[in-house]
Amino acid sequence: MTVLALWHKPAVPLPFRVRPVRGETTLSFVFRLAAANELVRPTTLLRSIGHPDNTSPDQFMVLKNWDAQLNLAARERLAIFAGIPLERLARSLPMPGLRHGTTALATPSLHFAGVRATTRTHCPRCVAQIPGTPVIRVYSSAADSYCRRHQLWLGECAAQPPVNLSSAPEIAKALHRRDKLLRSDDDPDWISSHVNTAQDIMLAWRCNPDPLLQRRLTRRWNERDATVKAANHAHQLLPTRLLVLPESVILAEILTDPTWRRRIGLAELVHEQRPFYLHIAHRLGFRGWTAGLHTANDPLRRWVDQHQAQHRNTYRFTSRHPAPVR
Repeated sequence: MTVLALWHKPAVPLPFRVRPVRGETTLSFVFRLAAANELVRPTTLLRSIGHPDNTSPDQFMVLKNWDAQLNLAARERLAIFAGIPLERLARSLPMPGLRHGTTALATPSLHFAGVRATTRTHCPRCVAQIPGTPVIRVYSSAADSYCRRHQLWLGECAAQPPVNLSSAPEIAKALHRRDKLLRSDDDPDWISSHVNTAQDIMLAWRCNPDPLLQRRLTRRWNERDATVKAANHAHQLLPTRLLVLPESVILAEILTDPTWRRRIGLAELVHEQRPFYLHIAHRLGFRGWTAGLHTANDPLRRWVDQHQAQHRNTYRFTSRHPAPVR
């Protein structure tokens, strides 16, 4: 009598479902699904999903920061076991695909790989509210870096501990505005590049502040840093990029504004550029002397020069209200 392997048997929905966490690793979700259905060994569900092609799975793989790559046949079986349509399941789970190898595409297959560098744990307070307090690992690039429910910044890698941002609501608002800005355009990569440019400018101002121009910014950043550290009872906690994020988002909104991009692109003389610098100073909350922004070594001035060199002729020979030039 031939004994069929588990992945050869028909897949059927399990009695209890588990809600996937956005960005969750496949192994983390499978192990939680197995625990919810009281399977003695979570690897039983893994072997039912597909054939492991490179190593034998064990119950500690999530703790060891491993994940499973699935081919299409294995993904379809996982969706059936989970009782969730594959298209909806794929919106939450990144489910890295299996590279084509010697295994036939029709055979549901699993390939295990280490993912320590690209994953981190889920919000500890959210996990504490789940029965059994399971280990949930997520991909940093696919999961939210900020838990709005518990006001925790979860970092971008496993080495960064969660930061309580309840004492700095302006950072939480900036994270929301940044996400909204990224969704406001058909080309999020273009928006993201300007957010990074704005952050680089703020980081330069943070490292080498102008004593006359940016003293209010420096005082604001120092107070924000001290407030967050006091709330978290830590000495060195808040990354500088997160510290200056509120101002970075404000500047990014200006750098991507089509009206200001056209206006500064056509402003050849210093006095024609002055309204642009005054507007930035007003939005960032340091009014008054802005001559320091015109100096050649200022990072904002370097962005203006680069923007003019790339787009001056384009703006000069286009209509008054064109789409923003990229």
